[in-house]
Amino acid sequence: MKKLFAVVVTFVAVLSTDAARAGGSSELVVVEKFERNGSDYVLFVRPDVARRDGSYADPYMGNCLRFEVRGTYSPPWGRLSGRQVTRSEHQAALEYLEADAVPGEQIELGWLGAGFAPISTTEPCTVRSRALQLWQTDREQPAVVSYHDAV
Repeated sequence: MKKLFAVVVTFVAVLSTDAARAGGSSELVVVEKFERNGSDYVLFVRPDVARRDGSYADPYMGNCLRFEVRGTYSPPWGRLSGRQVTRSEHQAALEYLEADAVPGEQIELGWLGAGFAPISTTEPCTVRSRALQLWQTDREQPAVVSYHDAV
């Protein structure tokens, strides 16, 4: 019961932020590779296409068999998720990925607002991220959420 209450409170809090009005989503992905150098990282994943029911295609990952995120922490770019995402939150997300992004394992990867920016129009499945944050979900594991621009 406490877990359900926490999920409901979190859901209401998220809905009241600017980020919720800006949109967002997440997908189960299978990790292929994760590389980190300080605040910079590259994450290679395969979206879990078996989970899709055909009614929704994620605008970033929905048409990708392989998805590559090249990221860093690069403020200032305004307020994200109703407040500034801190360097320590970004580092915590990277530490989670380092510990749990084992090749072949699933993680929840998501975005808020303009969560990713494609590297180019010819490579829509290779994107940039400017901050990561961990979000608690109703699943056993948190979601790694990406931001690129202010929402």
